[in-house]
Amino acid sequence: MSITDRDVLSGESTYLNEVSRFASRGVLINSSGQVAMMEMTALNLYKLPGGGLEESEDKEEAFFARDQGRNGL
Repeated sequence: MSITDRDVLSGESTYLNEVSRFASRGVLINSSGQVAMMEMTALNLYKLPGGGLEESEDKEEAFFARDQGRNGL
């Protein structure tokens, strides 16, 4: 499933020109219904929580490993 700017902002999607690596990302929602986002101020954009994916890593394991460290899950 893909989520783009259009789904959230009803505007045109903005895409990066290149992908430096693949990542494992997911949607985290707290008990108040707030969605966790990572702000990248240098690029003026937000991303879903997660991180880079090494070639030998399982996507789900990598996502939970990254978020446990960053978000205290």
